[in-house]
Amino acid sequence: MPRKQLIDKVLILFTAGHETSANALSFTLLLLAKHTHIQEKLFKEVDSIDFDNNDHISQLGKLRYAKQCIEESMRLFPPAYFFDRASLGNDTLNGYAYKKNTVWLMNIYELHRHPDYWEDANKFMPERFDPANKKDFSDYYFPFGAGPRMCIGNNFAMFEMIFTVALIIKKYRIQTEAEQVEINPLITLKPKEVLLKFRDRYEIS
Repeated sequence: MPRKQLIDKVLILFTAGHETSANALSFTLLLLAKHTHIQEKLFKEVDSIDFDNNDHISQLGKLRYAKQCIEESMRLFPPAYFFDRASLGNDTLNGYAYKKNTVWLMNIYELHRHPDYWEDANKFMPERFDPANKKDFSDYYFPFGAGPRMCIGNNFAMFEMIFTVALIIKKYRIQTEAEQVEINPLITLKPKEVLLKFRDRYEIS
């Protein structure tokens, strides 16, 4: 392939396949550090999991609360916090005319915190994604985008993030002295100047 195409593919691999997951994991661990009662509830779930079992898919199905923690973290801090689309033709919206190729930016960060759609919108509440609540968020929850251009690696990303968080929580208690969660909105959404402390969960004081 041409050199430019190769470089473009490498950039996509690192940005979409590595950086976004790393950012999501950083925010998730930070939120767990700030909400110790949620962290301990998650530990009770992961403590019973046999991670040496090679049947990882069956183990994944048992990590329900871990999945909810990540989903809630990506609601509050979606790594892909906006996406753009271009109009395929001339159109009108709310009385305004828009020409073909007009670029639209969708603000996922604000949508995920809109009080019309989310109860206690700024609160970290993993239980809101419990299937037992029987709520459908599909119209206003887009951590991986939506439509034909939805992230092709969404299932793999969730798989690796669930196992990463579970393995960390099983072994460590996470702490932070950060009062606020600062963000750095670049191409992806990053946490800013946040330090986490990892203490061996089984260390003798």
